[in-house]
Amino acid sequence: KLGSKSIFVLGDMSDENLVRTIIKKYKINLVIHAGAYKHVNILEENIFSAVKNNIFATAILSSISLENKCDFLLVSTDKAAQPKSILGYTKRLAEMYCEYLNTFNNNKSYINIVRFGNVFGSSGSAVNNFLDQINNNQVITVTNKKATRYFMTITEAAQLVIQAGAMGKSSEVFVLDMGESVKIRDLIYKMINLSGFTVKDIKNPKGDIEVKITGL
Repeated sequence: KLGSKSIFVLGDMSDENLVRTIIKKYKINLVIHAGAYKHVNILEENIFSAVKNNIFATAILSSISLENKCDFLLVSTDKAAQPKSILGYTKRLAEMYCEYLNTFNNNKSYINIVRFGNVFGSSGSAVNNFLDQINNNQVITVTNKKATRYFMTITEAAQLVIQAGAMGKSSEVFVLDMGESVKIRDLIYKMINLSGFTVKDIKNPKGDIEVKITGL
C-alpha cells in the first residue's frame, strides 16, 4: 500500500524457525517463492545442493505458508515439463509437492504454480551471456544446432506472477503463451550480425565470432 516500506531479511529458506517467525511477525498473507538454483550445467554436478534448495526448501516454505493460512505461489520453469535435467526434475518435484499439499488446503488459502520460460535480458539470461561473448570476441557454445527455447520479456514475467496470484484458486499451473520457440543458433547469428560482426564458419573462415556445437 502507499507509504509502506520494504523489509529485507537475510536467511536460509530451509530454516523452518526463521521462515515461521517471519511469516507470523510481519503477518504475511502471500509468499511468492522465486528462490531456486537455476544454472543447468552447475546443478548437474551438484545434485545434493539442487535437491536441498529446490525441493526441500520449497516444501518447508509452502508447508509453513499453508499452516499460517498464507497464499503461496511457486515460480517454476518450463524445464519442469518433461524434465531432462536436474533443474527440471527438482522443479517438477517441487511442483508435485505443492500439488500434493493442496489436498490438505480446505480452501483456507491457495497454492499455485507459475512456469517461466527464459526471461529475455534478465540476470543470468543466456542472451546476456551471448552478448558478453560477442563483445569480447569469444567463441559461443551451443549444445545442439536444433536446440530451441521459449522467451518472455521481464514485463511479461512480472505480469504473469501478478495475474497468477489474482486468478489462482487451487493447485493450478499457469504458463504464458510464448508463441513459437526460437532456435538458439538462429538467435545467436542474428545477435552477432546486429552487433556489427560476422559469423566465423566454413563458408566464412575470416569471420569475427565462431559458434561451436558442443553436444549435450
